[in-house]
Amino acid sequence: ATAGLQQQPGATSTPERRPSTTTSPSSSAGSGPEAQIWFEDDDAQLLTQLLLNESDDVDGLKRKLSLVKAKVIEDTANDRWFCDLLQLSKSSGFKVEFDNGSKQSPAGIASKGLPISFKTPEGQAHISALVDLLGITKERAVKITLSALRSFALVNKSTGEDSDKENESEDDDSSLRSLLGTTDLFYRVLSNHRNQFLSRLRIITECLRLEQECRQQEDGQGGDNVGEACSNFLDGLDIGMTVNGAKRGIFKILVSLAAGPTIPGIGGSFEMPSSVARLRGSSGNTSTNEEALCTRTEAAEALMVYMYDRIDGGAKRLDLHLIVEAATLCPELEFGMTVARKTAHLEPQLP
Repeated sequence: ATAGLQQQPGATSTPERRPSTTTSPSSSAGSGPEAQIWFEDDDAQLLTQLLLNESDDVDGLKRKLSLVKAKVIEDTANDRWFCDLLQLSKSSGFKVEFDNGSKQSPAGIASKGLPISFKTPEGQAHISALVDLLGITKERAVKITLSALRSFALVNKSTGEDSDKENESEDDDSSLRSLLGTTDLFYRVLSNHRNQFLSRLRIITECLRLEQECRQQEDGQGGDNVGEACSNFLDGLDIGMTVNGAKRGIFKILVSLAAGPTIPGIGGSFEMPSSVARLRGSSGNTSTNEEALCTRTEAAEALMVYMYDRIDGGAKRLDLHLIVEAATLCPELEFGMTVARKTAHLEPQLP
């Protein structure tokens, strides 16, 4: 009965770094304000802002959290495992009626088309590899690529190396465009995407904490505004699924990330699509089990905060049953194993 819920083994590959010869993030996307639509905000910076409670611009915070919400929904759109878990609960005597909402494709970007660098055969090969692995749109593939390149450029500048300002842009143009179609760029983008995904998961945890904190404050208008922004963000995620009439969108996301199959490209073992093999450069096996465990741990922590104070209508027997069932399907989840061990001696006393 649980066969469809088990994780599938696979393989990953490691890129070989290759020299580069062609376009910077900005020049690849064009110039001016229109170019900014091809970049994603750095969610790690937003997480830092929330942790330090530096949110003077509440409207800006709401805008950034709205963008995070859209990315979380797209990244966790595959809810088949959780729906199977709900169906399995019926065999244990639970009444289960759920609605996971209408499946809408992410909106495309209103533009004249992809940046010119990504219309080349090498650019198309790079996009295909990301789309096939991550299940995202072509536009999103371009955005995470350019955002990753911008991130790497900032890191390189922070090393303090001197450069010829007049030739810097031309050097970037010649070095970055040639990376398209290589395993080097593909795995660099994948690594940055994983880090951003983890930051978004931590943003959920921090918003749960800030919302609870702001509710407990009797004064402090600034804190209330931040709490309102966090509540709007969490509400937008929570309406993604209803179970027996109660909102369970965040519950679905966190239980799936904590105990379900790993999302391809985020961590764990997964099989690379054939389009990745068509990229230039050699590849080898790499282990990402530690990254997968980090994601599970973060999701489990967020789930505990969510269950404590946020869950719509309070925690029901079905919610607790789903957590226990999910934990049994994911033995490497420490939270689930700890609970199972601590409650094992209570079983004979249960009515």
